[in-house]
Amino acid sequence: MRENLLDVNHLDVAQSHNNLAALYNDLGQYHQAVPLYERALDIRQKVPLFRLSVFIYVSLSNCAAMWYRCQILRHD
Repeated sequence: MRENLLDVNHLDVAQSHNNLAALYNDLGQYHQAVPLYERALDIRQKVPLFRLSVFIYVSLSNCAAMWYRCQILRHD
């Protein structure tokens, strides 16, 4: 919904993607969380002054955790 009201690359849209991904993570639905975390990271990386912020590191950490969990699930 925020994408309809704001620019698709708005930081609030990134936060919405991140929040929804966190919900999927909590539910154990890691494969659904991954693209949302990746989209949040992509948006945050496009904002020039935001590139070096802690949010980029948090987004990278979230993506890495999901990639790891998805990899483990494939091998089980």
